[in-house]
Amino acid sequence: PSPPAPAKLAPRPPLAPANMAMPPPNIRPGAAPVPVATPSPAATAPAPKLPPPRPSVQASLPAAAEIARPRPNPASPSELLSENRIQQLHERLISARREAGDATETSLPGLARSLRATEAKLRAQHQGREVDFDVAVRDGKAVLRPILKKTKPE
Repeated sequence: PSPPAPAKLAPRPPLAPANMAMPPPNIRPGAAPVPVATPSPAATAPAPKLPPPRPSVQASLPAAAEIARPRPNPASPSELLSENRIQQLHERLISARREAGDATETSLPGLARSLRATEAKLRAQHQGREVDFDVAVRDGKAVLRPILKKTKPE
């Protein structure tokens, strides 16, 4: 038996001469031409002149050196959470989470930001009190719990 004869392909349409405009590729050959809108004179008119730009916002911003300079904090350094204390809390929190079967990791910088923000909020609400944190397990989850203490008279 001989192999079947290949199917014949339809002939390709001839290419258009270079001086003839081709329809856009999304138009089917043989379809009725779509009228092309010509731009109105208003659309081709030059854009109106804009007023001169205002002074730059950058000029009113503080220099980078001023931004990087640490700001004085109204609370005395002895009242704020120290880096060592934050690191202790971080280690205890991770340890308690592992014991509870929770594999959630918390970054030290993220925890420090969160603790300092919470500390500032609690200091504003409870003026005259010291703020500290402790690790506790609630409903099977390790959490940080704020502790408010009365300040000792000096």
